[in-house]
Amino acid sequence: MVHCSHKYRAYPNDAQQKLLAQTFGCARFVWNNILDWRSREYTLNGAKINYTKSAARLTEIKQDFPWLYDVSNVALQQALRNQDKAFSNFFSKRGKYPAFKSKHDKQSIRLIEQRLPAQGRTVVYRQVR
Repeated sequence: MVHCSHKYRAYPNDAQQKLLAQTFGCARFVWNNILDWRSREYTLNGAKINYTKSAARLTEIKQDFPWLYDVSNVALQQALRNQDKAFSNFFSKRGKYPAFKSKHDKQSIRLIEQRLPAQGRTVVYRQVR
């Protein structure tokens, strides 16, 4: 299987900058919230949480924090997938325990190809509700 990835340098306008900042913040919030929940569940009950349970928890979190609906759900789901991979690496002794994200660290999100179509030299980032 061949994996392909692309890095893009973006020059967003003011409205796009606001949407990206909001998306970064929501992805960070979801990462930290789920990491806290997973850590507490493991400490208290010894339960290992997988991606499926995390995704179900994301649905519950979105009910409590409706502003999470303002950004693409793909970025939030990919944050959960990244976290699941980080835990897999930790339990396999290939990495450190996943850390909480800070707004002062490098900001990044991961989107899948179907949600990020390229049109010539332009990449289109649509907000999907």
